Formats: sequence, structure tokens, C-alpha cells
Amino acid sequence: NDQSGIFMLWASLRPSISLEQAENAMRDEFTKIHNVTDRELQKAKNQIMKEFVDNLMTLDGRAQILATYEILFGDFQKIFVDLANYQKVTLADIRNVAQKYFQQSDEVLVGLVPQ
Repeated sequence: NDQSGIFMLWASLRPSISLEQAENAMRDEFTKIHNVTDRELQKAKNQIMKEFVDNLMTLDGRAQILATYEILFGDFQKIFVDLANYQKVTLADIRNVAQKYFQQSDEVLVGLVPQ
């Protein structure tokens, strides 16, 4: 079993919420990713672009973006390639990734309950 990545989701529950309720709510959210709509995908793309533009509005934000790309990828210009790639994501891409990586059979659930 190749485990090239991990996705972690956690919640801190109010005393009135049971572990079972939280688990069901999280599973419901994961189910939704298999049925993303065009509108939801466009909203996500818009949010990514807005966050990027907002970061460019400050000197600190620009420095962080440039440094991050230079350090992680060796080329700050990859920023623009990434932005273009985000815009190319399709509903089929989302569904394929969800089908491949978000399967209940692959999950590990841990519940920590204080005494």
C-alpha cells in the first residue's frame, strides 16, 4: 500500500456532541467532495486567486510568496505556472482524486476523550 501523502482532519467537540456524531458529520463532508458542482469549483478557484492577489498587496506577502517558491521549487516564477494549473482543474479531476484518495476503507479514526 503506497502512502505517499496524508490528509488529516480533526475536531474539538463540545460536551454535547458525541464522537459518533462528529464522525458522521465528517464523513458527510467527505461524501460531498465526490459531487462538487461547477459553482463550487469556480468559487474555490476564485478564493485561491483572491488569496494570492491579497498576499501581493503587502510587501511582507510578496516576500513570503517569492521566498516560498524560490526555496521549495528553486524558481519563484513557478508561482505563475501554479496559478494557471489551478485554473485548469476540472470537475473530473476533483472526482478522480476523491475516488482515489478519499475512501472510507483507507481511513484511520482516533478519538481522544479526556477523563
